Amino acid sequence: MRFTSPLFLLLLLFLPITVWLGYPAAGQSRKREPTSLILRLVIVLCLILAISGLEIVQSGDNLAVVFLVDVSDSMPQQAVDAEVGYILEALQSMGVDDQAAVILFGADALVERPMSALNELAEITSVPITNQTDLAEAIQLGLAMFPSGFAKRMVILSDGAETTGNAARPPNSLQLPMRRSSLSRL
Repeated sequence: MRFTSPLFLLLLLFLPITVWLGYPAAGQSRKREPTSLILRLVIVLCLILAISGLEIVQSGDNLAVVFLVDVSDSMPQQAVDAEVGYILEALQSMGVDDQAAVILFGADALVERPMSALNELAEITSVPITNQTDLAEAIQLGLAMFPSGFAKRMVILSDGAETTGNAARPPNSLQLPMRRSSLSRL
């Protein structure tokens, strides 16, 4: 459990004032007065926790990986074969509860393998348009494939030469920290 804005927890200091203002007078003996006070306290407490940004964080060992494979014309066949070899090796080292998906992309992005726990890759049959490279579209498709409740990883196997789209600047609704790493020449 964590708070995104813990400074708002100082509002909890107003709970005694809420109790004092809502406490039934001495002459009143109705049963609904204490119930009303308890409900008000619960509502105020929930509001304070919501404003404070209460998050319940669950850790898990389940991992979901999406492999984005560039098969555009800028990638020589030898590099594509090396990418597939890398994916096969990674699938063999997957844990029991892990899942992986494979997306081939060029000018468009196609799902070669949906999210699955199998540790093997069938023969590649998808044929995307290869005259351009649109990494941004492939990333968006990959993000849509992630299941909930899993740690999410995306592995991009590409030369990084985009001809359409802009993966370095995602749309406003999609703000991801991007870490660039260079692969050795395949």
